[in-house]
Amino acid sequence: MANELFDKKIKEKLESVQRPVGPNTWDNIRKRIYAPWYFDFWRKYGLPLYSTIATVLLLVNLKDKFNYEKQFRLLNEKISTIQQLKPAKQVQTIVHKDTIYINKTIYIIQRTEEKPEGPLASAQETMPLVEKSVEQSVVVSNQVKPEEILPANDQQLVKEATMEEKTNSDFPKKDSADKINKLKIPTKTIQQSPSKKTLKWPRIDTRLGLSAGHGFNHTVDLGPSFELFFGKNLSFNTGVSIFSHPESEYYNPKEFNIKTSADFADLYKPHLPPKYDQIEDIHIKASLITIPLNMNYYLPINKRFDVKFLLGTSIDLKLYQNVKFESHLDGDEHYSSFDTEQKKGAWNSMTFGSGLQYRLKRYAFQLTPTYIYHFKETDFLSPKTNFRVSGGVLINLKRDK
Repeated sequence: MANELFDKKIKEKLESVQRPVGPNTWDNIRKRIYAPWYFDFWRKYGLPLYSTIATVLLLVNLKDKFNYEKQFRLLNEKISTIQQLKPAKQVQTIVHKDTIYINKTIYIIQRTEEKPEGPLASAQETMPLVEKSVEQSVVVSNQVKPEEILPANDQQLVKEATMEEKTNSDFPKKDSADKINKLKIPTKTIQQSPSKKTLKWPRIDTRLGLSAGHGFNHTVDLGPSFELFFGKNLSFNTGVSIFSHPESEYYNPKEFNIKTSADFADLYKPHLPPKYDQIEDIHIKASLITIPLNMNYYLPINKRFDVKFLLGTSIDLKLYQNVKFESHLDGDEHYSSFDTEQKKGAWNSMTFGSGLQYRLKRYAFQLTPTYIYHFKETDFLSPKTNFRVSGGVLINLKRDK
């Protein structure tokens, strides 16, 4: 154990010795390092070139949009003028069909052909004729055969029955005629007023979804996203993103101070033991909660695909860290671990990006490479520049009619 501590102290002494390095030395080292030409070109001119191309495309699209809106206004004015020149009065004839049912009463005289024998014959001959009133919808033909000649009394009854039939058949005809006259609907004249221009409020579309991303510094983010449209192509996007940083490992506080430009003892002083000889084997796992604020502009390519341009920033809310380290005191080793929570509330970066969007009914799928520039240093977790690839799935909350 004593030899290991001696080696560590010697190593710390050697690391503390830093010889000054001149600018010529760095230039010689840079020339010896093999790197493609486009790395240096992108580092110097990447951001200005990207900004110029995005601005030119945005201006061209805005000009085309202005021309389209001008043509639409002219067409609407022509349509309204044509509608005003049409005749104001229009005659509309309404025809109603109705079905009328007529009930007809038919009297049928039945006569038995069999003549009973005996004393009942005289009684049955004196019985009156039976009359039956039948309501039917079928017309019965009243044809009398020449061989069927009735007696005088029976002929008188038939005449009375036919007279009643004629009188009864006259009533429904008059009644039906009155009903038909009542069902006749007079023609109506409809006056069409000239069309008036009304103020229509713009349709507000909103989308809700889930976004995720992966950075070149091995960070991963995930969170809900909300998008509000101010027109057909311009929108504002916000939400909540949770960034998960990979676990960082440092040999001792001095290495931590060199790599992060922060003082380990001052940063975590409340959580360190009151007495220790040295601290080593430091592991830090961090998570960051941010609110992205982005303005998006969509340039349609065809019915399904759009080019997306993004400009925005983010506000850091809270930083959660899990710190593990090993401390030594009088030859004894102690392992410690603690969690910290820091309120951020800092606006420290700008985001530029362009990508593609695919629309399928109410759903939208997006893939956007972005470039993040930190104009203000907040902590060791935020590098100066960072490239990310972000994606998302959104659903339109307003259904199409």
